[in-house]
Amino acid sequence: MPVALSYSQEMKLNISARNKSITVSLDDNNNDKILRITSSAQNLKQDYLTVKVSDGEMESELNRNFTFHDSDDNEIAALKPMMENEYCINLKNILPKIKLNSVYSLYTVAIPKDPKKAMLVRPARKLVCKVILDDN
Repeated sequence: MPVALSYSQEMKLNISARNKSITVSLDDNNNDKILRITSSAQNLKQDYLTVKVSDGEMESELNRNFTFHDSDDNEIAALKPMMENEYCINLKNILPKIKLNSVYSLYTVAIPKDPKKAMLVRPARKLVCKVILDDN
């Protein structure tokens, strides 16, 4: 029988894109945390949505994933691990799929690296922040 996995997150994340950033704690309810991204055209080759662990350590026994969802909870994209404690995705992979002034959600989930432990838990998805594409 699966068991709900609930770890104290005790870490702060810095989420940034297009010179805008916010810092959130995974211990908080982040419904009011919003990252507003401008829609103005920039160099999409160097334009990323980035999540960095700014306080705390990543759990060595867990794999952490970050996913970007629309208001109907459909996954639009998954961020890729880059450097230690950093995840990102090029905005060129997201922007064609999102609409101006709509609200999107960035979630994280931590899954045990050990496959036997992973089969025994039902990981809890945690809201990191909301994301809105602005026209200014």
